[in-house]
Amino acid sequence: MGKNIFEIKNLRKRFPARGLPTWLRQSLCRMGFLVREERNQLDRYYRLEIDELEIPSGIVALQGPSGSGKSTLLNILAALDTGYTGNVTLVRRGGRKTLPRSVTDADAFRRDHFSFVFQSSNLLSNLKVARNATLSRAIAGQADLGCVDLLDRFFEQQGAIIGDRYPSELSGGQRQRVALCRALTKARDGAQVLFADEPTASLDRAAADNCFELLEEWVRDGPDRLLLLATHDLAQARKADHFIEIGPVESDDPPSKCASTSGESGTRSARHGVRFQGDRDEYLQRQEKESARQPAEGDRDAQGRSV
Repeated sequence: MGKNIFEIKNLRKRFPARGLPTWLRQSLCRMGFLVREERNQLDRYYRLEIDELEIPSGIVALQGPSGSGKSTLLNILAALDTGYTGNVTLVRRGGRKTLPRSVTDADAFRRDHFSFVFQSSNLLSNLKVARNATLSRAIAGQADLGCVDLLDRFFEQQGAIIGDRYPSELSGGQRQRVALCRALTKARDGAQVLFADEPTASLDRAAADNCFELLEEWVRDGPDRLLLLATHDLAQARKADHFIEIGPVESDDPPSKCASTSGESGTRSARHGVRFQGDRDEYLQRQEKESARQPAEGDRDAQGRSV
């Protein structure tokens, strides 16, 4: 296992299980809109609780079912979400730094240490692809050197052609590859952590594998780098060095009434946390055991129950 990149202690975060976010629902109501949602949906919350977690360098796959808290944890680690309690520390090449909570400090921290690629491409429609791919360099006042070469690797030697187009002229999969190129450009310029939330979900198998190889190459080519990957793609997940599974865990609180971190009471809350953490061999052994527990197809009685 590589050197620790993140160290988490006593992390607590409360988030809605479903329905509109509270701030959006309240804003719509103030504007005179009638917002109808079932009461049991509005009052149900998840609590992400992690007492202690160390995330090493290399490729780390963050797994769990939809709604388990993967994206919430990614946003906290990336200093995009500061509404939590506890301590999150980045072990930098030059020392240790607790993630900042103020908006201004968090913005600067992300710029200096992190790179991102999300489920959607988030390209700027008024900029050509080459400019989108090197946006972080433009913000930092750096030259756009090497853009076409990297685009060539994402687009089978068609980087110059693709780079001269606008995002609206590309397919969804092509736009996502540009987003991956932008994230990798930022990572190559000195970022220590690349956060990837379902980065290749919109790509076909061949394109997804090619993009992942480029991300993997960046991780392996330098010390103390981390690719933190939230994905449902098992083929990619199996290439990770380390695995963390987030999901429901047992709670000591009554399931029907749990006080929230915001002071509200009477809401129904489910506790989520780390269900598994280990290296690739431990993960594969766990997968084999879980597969062995599942009944084989056809092993059912006359009423359709597993036997």
